[in-house]
Amino acid sequence: LAARGFVVAGVSHYHESWIYGPATIDRAAVLRLWDRPPDLSFALDSLPNIAELAPVLDMARVAALGHSSGGNTVIALGGARLDRGALMAYCRTDAATQDRGCDYAAAATVVAETPPEASASYRDPRVRAIVAFDPAAGPGYSKESLADVTVPVLIVGAARNDFLPFDQHAKRYADNLPSATLITLDSGEGHFVFLDPCTLELEANGVPLCKDRPGVDRAAVQDRLADDVVAFLGRTIPPSTGRKQP
Repeated sequence: LAARGFVVAGVSHYHESWIYGPATIDRAAVLRLWDRPPDLSFALDSLPNIAELAPVLDMARVAALGHSSGGNTVIALGGARLDRGALMAYCRTDAATQDRGCDYAAAATVVAETPPEASASYRDPRVRAIVAFDPAAGPGYSKESLADVTVPVLIVGAARNDFLPFDQHAKRYADNLPSATLITLDSGEGHFVFLDPCTLELEANGVPLCKDRPGVDRAAVQDRLADDVVAFLGRTIPPSTGRKQP
């Protein structure tokens, strides 16, 4: 996206990102989905204060993109409210047997009480469009809550998912967001096909981060999706006059 002329800001969430040091990692942080959207809004607050970016920023043309928990996070910026109880209840059903996202709840020290901020609205009116790659926590959002997200949303989901069941997550979002477009990957792509190509022997809940199924070319998949994302942003956030960059 940066190579195509976009200003791109990436956010590393405290307690989840290793850049803050291994002592800061908290495995239970992945369950505190409500901690993430304020990080993105803080980043948007901060960008105009960076002198090098100020001449090319257009804060009227902001999109939010995320993968997995990041996909859930950007949908929350559109106004969706989490129902943590519904999400945890889903994880106790047979439908969640193959859902590796629910493994976090089983392995972590779960917050006993749901804090008020868990179900708060984190809508950020600066976000004009949303792109969510295999978004997580689908069962934690009611149809009514997702109906409150009025900005255009592009959902990209892997149908033969090895981590988050497609029907419960990506497809659920696409079916219930009023302005959603769904791109379905159905050639063996898994949940981590959206990460940078890599060769490390790393896994998340038993699923390899770097190794795709035979026949899946991660770089080629991402090249195709880049065209789809840029086209979507071009349709939903048209260029404005007087600015060089979105």
